[in-house]
Amino acid sequence: MKMKENLKQKVLTSSNLLFGAFIIIIAIIVMVFTVGAVITLLFILSIAIIIIGLARLVNAYANDELDTSGKIAKFITAIIALIFGVIVIVNTATVPVITVEILIILVNSLLLIIGFVRIFIGLTTKEYFKGFRGFLVLIGVVMIILSLLVFLIPTFDNATSILIISVSMLLSGIARFVLGMIGIKKPA
Repeated sequence: MKMKENLKQKVLTSSNLLFGAFIIIIAIIVMVFTVGAVITLLFILSIAIIIIGLARLVNAYANDELDTSGKIAKFITAIIALIFGVIVIVNTATVPVITVEILIILVNSLLLIIGFVRIFIGLTTKEYFKGFRGFLVLIGVVMIILSLLVFLIPTFDNATSILIISVSMLLSGIARFVLGMIGIKKPA
């Protein structure tokens, strides 16, 4: 039984580091090339969304420190991310002009939901380090604010919206990477 727990812990740590690094790299690429080829950025963002979904699935399964509600929240947002990612890829290939607006709405909605889930997990998962829990709440609050800015300020053009979304994704990647670096258990 102990060996299975160690394997799950290694999978969780490795996936958090790997997925976190991918999300950070993709978010930075999107931030740097925002004004450039929007269709390419949409494809890259959709890959990042799918990676976010996969990372959340692994965490929902392997993170034994989450209670049932935390696991369910991660699982639901993982499925939403995977569905949104596929929708964006399909729309980018078939109707690229409409895809920008769809992407902004879908990704921004997903990041808004993930922001709330980060706050929820930060407030309820007592097994995490207290500082990391506060970090999750802070990142969740910033992600919500950024998502609301995109939704509530109609004067933002697509490039500005994509840049703001990329910053939110960067924060999500950083949170995941930090979790991989510090682990999930409080010190004894």
